[in-house]
Formats: sequence, structure tokens, C-alpha cells
Amino acid sequence: MKKKYTTTLKLITSVFLLVALATNVAKAQSIPPSTDPSITLTSCGGDPATFGCGFDRQAPGWISVNGTTDISNNVYRMYRTSTPFLYSPSLPPTGHTNFITGFGTEATRTTITGLTSGTNYTFSFYAAELMTFAFTPNYDGTLHVSNGSGVTLATFPLAAGTSSSWEAKTFNFTASGSTQVVQFENLNTTPPEAGSNLWWAISVASNAVSVATSACTTPTALNCEAATTITAGSTATSTVTGGTGGNVTWAISPTSGVSTTSGSGSSTGAIT
Repeated sequence: MKKKYTTTLKLITSVFLLVALATNVAKAQSIPPSTDPSITLTSCGGDPATFGCGFDRQAPGWISVNGTTDISNNVYRMYRTSTPFLYSPSLPPTGHTNFITGFGTEATRTTITGLTSGTNYTFSFYAAELMTFAFTPNYDGTLHVSNGSGVTLATFPLAAGTSSSWEAKTFNFTASGSTQVVQFENLNTTPPEAGSNLWWAISVASNAVSVATSACTTPTALNCEAATTITAGSTATSTVTGGTGGNVTWAISPTSGVSTTSGSGSSTGAIT
């Protein structure tokens, strides 16, 4: 049986109305951040020019599963002062003081927890390809993200060049249970002559995973109206029809200066 959801908004200021269906409430998902602030130039003792304190070190909650991924900062590979990065890379936009690095097919992984089976999630992180000495031609790798058991979640091209800039990366996945392994590695085999030159780097924040959202595109909602912009002082009505029913959320931006009235229909959802 088709259901109809209607709400009427009278606006005092300009407002952007976005209609979306919310059929469940997801649990709080969690992922360990890919950083270890306890690692410094001298945290392992010895000469930092010889001993990189980030060598074969893993961020808490992460493990190296192929080769030995390391912890580096934006100045030195593995915190070894004898091998600085070229082109002055910045710290990642996550605000972390260090991050995971690897070369060739070295791999690192962690586990996301607190997921809801069947829910679609968005994973957002930053990646870079860093250089320790000039090499021509540049070798550009491909970052491979998998579930650790051979199933690809996403692939992203990496570009070294002279910028060594961080790039925002995003992919979606559907949870098959309450946890999800994510593994990062270089998909390509680095040429031997470039093996100690190019390093892939990732920076993952603790809020990297969120419930994926879409504007009126979920399978349970049919004949959705598109997002609507309404001018100040006017009244507009938005309707969603069809589908299997459920709770409807009307997302309104900005939230101030707006008066709302619940509309008619066999079921009227919440207005937020």
C-alpha cells in the first residue's frame, strides 16, 4: 500500500529543503586513527639520523600484514633525519602529527566496529605519495583498499610529482556485520630502482566512517521531490509518495527563521 507524506513550510528567510528517508538508526561506528603521537625523533633512543623511531611501528589498533609499514611525519621518513621527504609535504588535513607510510606492496589494516549489517557507509580519508629523492620518470602507484580477504573495496591512483600533496579519498561500502576489516596497500609493484624513493601515505581520522546519505534516492521511497529552494516569505509543500513506508525526516537548512506545519497523509514523519 502506497503511503503519502506531506509537510508544509512557511519561511521567514531563504531555506533549502532536502527530503530523505530514514528507515533505521545506526549504531556509533568507530575506527582507530592512523597516528601515534607518542612517536618522536628521539622516542626510541640512539641517533635519529641512523635509527628511525617510526620504523616498523604501527598506530594503535593497526597491524602490518605484508612487509613493515612505518610511522612517519611530514619531514622525515620513519623519523630518520638522514632521509627527509622532498618538496616539503604538509601535515595531513586530519591534524595528525604523523601517519602511516609504506612502499611497494607493504600493507596495513585495521577493523571498523559498531556497524549495522546491511547499512551503507561512507569511508573518508587522506592519501599522498611522498618522495625521498628525485627520480625520473616519476612512478605513480595505485592505492588498493580491500577487506583483507581479497575483496576490493576501492582503488585510488596516486601521483608523486613535485607537490607531495594530500588528496581526499572517499568510498562507500555496505556492512555485512558489526565489524569490517579495511586493508591498505600499493596495488602495483614498485620498480626496484624506485623502491626506496616513493612512499604511499594514509591519514585516517577517528570519524572517517559515517552512514551514507542520499537525497531521495533510497529504494523505499518512490516519486521523491527534488531538493527545493524557497524564497523568504513564501509557503511551499513537499511530498514523498510510494515505497514501503517508514519514518520520514525533513532536513531543513538553515534551521532558524522557519515555521513548519505537519501535513496530511496516511503517515506524517518527523520534521527536523
